[in-house]
Amino acid sequence: MRVRNCTLGEGRPKICVPITATEEEEALNQASVLAEKANVCLDLTELRIDYFTYLRDSAKLIGTIGKIREVLGDIPLLCTLRTSAEGGEAKVTPEEYEELLNLCLDSGKIDLLDVELSCGDSSMERIRKKAKECGVFVLVSSHDFNQTPSVKEMVEKLIRMEEMGADIAKIAVMPQKEEDVLALLQASLQAKRTLNIPFIAISMGRMGMLSRIAGETFGSCMTFASINHTSAPGQLEAGKIWNILETM
Repeated sequence: MRVRNCTLGEGRPKICVPITATEEEEALNQASVLAEKANVCLDLTELRIDYFTYLRDSAKLIGTIGKIREVLGDIPLLCTLRTSAEGGEAKVTPEEYEELLNLCLDSGKIDLLDVELSCGDSSMERIRKKAKECGVFVLVSSHDFNQTPSVKEMVEKLIRMEEMGADIAKIAVMPQKEEDVLALLQASLQAKRTLNIPFIAISMGRMGMLSRIAGETFGSCMTFASINHTSAPGQLEAGKIWNILETM
């Protein structure tokens, strides 16, 4: 799958670095740093709008997304509103969640949109339909910060995402023991042999770090890394993971 100058689902996992600022100036500063690192230690950028203090200021939010797009140039931009239920900062109603995602699409400046599987079938279909009209790829995601489900459950969830029309499917789970990391990798390998779309499979935390560099073998198309600011437990520094993946 081609997103600007980045091909997902081919070769090494692509490195996505988040922007996790609370205010516009800080977000633009982070974007400037990432723009300088393009093709050196990152392939994509994720804008975590749930961190913004002005999330409900529609005009300012759209304006910020536009300014970030200008700073990033041709770096693919994934826009994410991560809810508190899935480890993010946003405490929003289902209606607010859908409205804010529609606002991101209305900006006309993003390439990919994260949509949480838990938003429900009806909301998912409406958002997916609008994203397609806007030429934006939909990344359907699910996060479990408490446990690692069975291999069967994880594979079935990824398959369900594809059936719902996801362009990219994503699961992130928390290991409680070493076997959980192996379960995630086994699920990833099964998904590699089953799905017809790119997918992301992550075992979080320090114990799960192996999953963030093993994508080329086990099928995960993207890994999330950090430059100064992390957005999830277990993220590696982007420069280090770039060197590891290029070596592998």
